[in-house]
Amino acid sequence: MVLLLLLPFQSALPQSPGDGKEQLQQANTAFHAGYDAAANGDLLAAKADFQKAVQLAPEIAEGHSALGSVLLQLGDSTLAIPELERALAIKGDDRSAQINLAVAYEQSRDYDKSVGLFRSIDQDPSDPLPPSAILSYVRALTATQSPGLAMERLQKAVADAAPNSADAATLHDALGSLLAQRQDWPLAQAQFEQALANDPSLGSAHEHLGLTLVAEGRTADAVRELSIASNLAPQNAAAQMELGRALIVSGEDDKAIPVLQKAVELAPDFIDAKYQLAVALQRTGQEQQSIPLFRQVVEVQPHNAPALTNLALALVQTGNSKEAIALYQRALAEALRKPQAAAIERQERSRILGTRVRFARFESVPRNEAADETIVVLAVLAQHEAQLLAGTGRANRLPRCCGFFDEAALLGIDAVNAVGLPRADPQELAVVCQRLRLRRGRRDAHDL
Repeated sequence: MVLLLLLPFQSALPQSPGDGKEQLQQANTAFHAGYDAAANGDLLAAKADFQKAVQLAPEIAEGHSALGSVLLQLGDSTLAIPELERALAIKGDDRSAQINLAVAYEQSRDYDKSVGLFRSIDQDPSDPLPPSAILSYVRALTATQSPGLAMERLQKAVADAAPNSADAATLHDALGSLLAQRQDWPLAQAQFEQALANDPSLGSAHEHLGLTLVAEGRTADAVRELSIASNLAPQNAAAQMELGRALIVSGEDDKAIPVLQKAVELAPDFIDAKYQLAVALQRTGQEQQSIPLFRQVVEVQPHNAPALTNLALALVQTGNSKEAIALYQRALAEALRKPQAAAIERQERSRILGTRVRFARFESVPRNEAADETIVVLAVLAQHEAQLLAGTGRANRLPRCCGFFDEAALLGIDAVNAVGLPRADPQELAVVCQRLRLRRGRRDAHDL
């Protein structure tokens, strides 16, 4: 929450005779009406009152400062900035305006100005920044490629915070988030746990702890924390989506679907939630229902390789292999374009995705029995890549997979050799598809 520091407006009024004095008194009345409205949480009424005060007394700094503060709380940093700058032009030592302007710069992504102003007003230990401003300062430092300074400032704020306070909980949560960005998972987990020790009802800390536990592979514990976060914020689409994602990772796709449906209902334009819902539907054999969602994702994110490859797989699973070929090729191009991908990973994705393109081509033409069995094998490879790109981590369990699709693997190797495709790896052929419904009466895949 940004500041709303309102100095006595009356003390700022110049002594003016006649009509000018009456106008200033009207401005004073409007100002205090705005103050009362803001105190009662009616920010729109406060905005209207402060706008009236500014119109009646444009040379009074406190009116511009108060209006800028309310605009900032309403999420309109673009309009807040000129009001706060005007307040400081009139009264340069208005600390409320200084802090709010620094926050407004950060929210409008003018990070250099934000850091510069924060740095100038974060000097006096006897007049520290409030926690909300410190968090804004830290975000600006991080955005200007100064993560070390951000970490130092946040650590100092944590040390200075009153123990077991709500502010301490918020700061521990923020420090954990910085550590998580560095993938220091154990240290991040400790900060989130400390935040919850200070404030067990802090939903963001439950959510962040849950995400950290997912990264550590502790999916059952992650689902527990994310369920708490979801219950604490039932109207928060992001909280529902993260719970749904964790349920997918833990293999509980059926439970994930209603959670993700709720996320989409809460935020119909939430693309990440639509993608996760599509994945859960596809993994539970509801490929047809997943296709419209995947299409919406790739329409908004045309370079999203996982969405492209999963849409292509869903099309193949529902008999539309011709359209799938072009999507596989787009996914392959995107996977190879990623500069951060290691060379070996690019080669692996290229090889598997290239195999999937051949698989789709097999599906689109008449075939004999050998080619038919090849499709069974390549369908497994396709699902392997879908899991790899979706980041489920199941690809790491390949060496332990055995006993699944044995018959298809044996027949498939013969068929692959017969049609001149590269020799298949039996371990890859043993990858378990998540209840992948093979077409034309083929048996379902077993769960891992």
